Amino acid sequence: MHQPKCENNAPFMVNDGRVEQDSTPKARKSQCYAPTNTADIEDKDAFYEQIQATMNRTPKRGMRILMGDLNNKVGMDNIDSDLIMGRHGTGEWNENGGMFTEFCTFNDLIIGGTLFPHKTIHKTTWISPDGKTENQIDHVTIE
Repeated sequence: MHQPKCENNAPFMVNDGRVEQDSTPKARKSQCYAPTNTADIEDKDAFYEQIQATMNRTPKRGMRILMGDLNNKVGMDNIDSDLIMGRHGTGEWNENGGMFTEFCTFNDLIIGGTLFPHKTIHKTTWISPDGKTENQIDHVTIE
């Protein structure tokens, strides 16, 4: 069984581009590693339950950031998802992408890597060993 991982890090404050420890957080970030698209649905559900619990423990004041190897493809088609993503992702949507966009919609998270046009080489985060397949499976989301 794949062990989902999601770590909720200490609060931090962003001030003029610097990150400083502070007792009054301006932002909170969570770093995650998700099951792959071929994993059992039980593993995927356990992962999303864990990150939802993490989000529920994170105060809504300030900014919430969820990032990591989320092993999903959201593609470029943002029909019915235009509030959480742009049209500048890569590849085709997959099952994990559907679960991820539902999670982002529920938590008011915006998928950052899809908002603005960039060259594909700057968007892809995984390349197959033979170099023929490129995917955007690592994401940064911001509330």
